[in-house]
Amino acid sequence: MKKVIIYGACSAIATATAKLYAEENVDLFFIAQNEEKVKSLVEDFSVRYEKSPKYAIHNALNTESLAEVFSDAVKELGGLDIILIAHGILPDQEKAEKDLEYLHKVSMINGNSAVYLSQIAANYFVEKSKGTIAVISSVAGDRGRYSNYIYGASKGYISVFLQGLKNKMAHHGVNVLNIKPGFVDTQVVRLWLLMYHWNLLILY
Repeated sequence: MKKVIIYGACSAIATATAKLYAEENVDLFFIAQNEEKVKSLVEDFSVRYEKSPKYAIHNALNTESLAEVFSDAVKELGGLDIILIAHGILPDQEKAEKDLEYLHKVSMINGNSAVYLSQIAANYFVEKSKGTIAVISSVAGDRGRYSNYIYGASKGYISVFLQGLKNKMAHHGVNVLNIKPGFVDTQVVRLWLLMYHWNLLILY
């Protein structure tokens, strides 16, 4: 039976993916920041699929504890085949330009934490000579746009990192997948569209 960790399990894409895994009777471990939401998600899965995923609470800003959280999750699952890294936030571009503390927070959540966790997982899978690391990045990282270059920079960082990691892991039997969605019906995209249309109203 496959064993899967989903980091950022409460995001729309992660939850939808988890449902597909649950239908295949996969052992799931959810990691999320919001305890209330992840508990609700676990309860829903226990009713819907008659199997309760294990879970842990973690703040992506706390990168120093990522290795411990990962290790504990693997131990509880009794191994690991796939990790899906799906967390992130849509930052306020103007605020990030002026507030460097906020900019640091955005960079840690959207960039560094995903990179750190990917490397932690890679180090684990190398020892097993198998496994899959899937990370949700974004097409926003393909080039810098004046309206969202701070968000895009974090995603570009992830994408370049994963390119190199994929090349290295290919020699160890480990798959690395960089998922770059465009517009998907999620809360993040709906918020972006709302902000975009509001800006148009201000301009015109």
